[in-house]
Amino acid sequence: YLFGGSIIAVDMFTNLFTTNASEAGELLANIWPAVVFVCVIYIPLLVLGVRSLVIKRRLSGVFRRRALWAAAASFVLGVIFVLVSTFAHPGFGVKYHVFPINVIYNIDLTLDRWSQSEAYPETSRDFR
Repeated sequence: YLFGGSIIAVDMFTNLFTTNASEAGELLANIWPAVVFVCVIYIPLLVLGVRSLVIKRRLSGVFRRRALWAAAASFVLGVIFVLVSTFAHPGFGVKYHVFPINVIYNIDLTLDRWSQSEAYPETSRDFR
């Protein structure tokens, strides 16, 4: 809920392309703890993953099968929770509340609004 109910709001994507550097810095100053936390968690894991690829270290077949079953069970459970949420809460929507679908939807909406803004002189030329 860093951006008020949305994972990454449309306004944040719009601000990314329309603000100057000092304004963007001011916005980022408010979320620096979250950015640092994500970096501390993910960068070491990415380094370990790349290291494993470089030295060609592979996981055992048994582990990979168990991980596949755990992932499939998590996916099925997730689908069940989405269906329950859809029926239990009429305001629930996958494109509004589920990451990364919400982020992709908001990027598309941002691009649509951007094109509408760029076309404003043409679309409103006959307006009186």
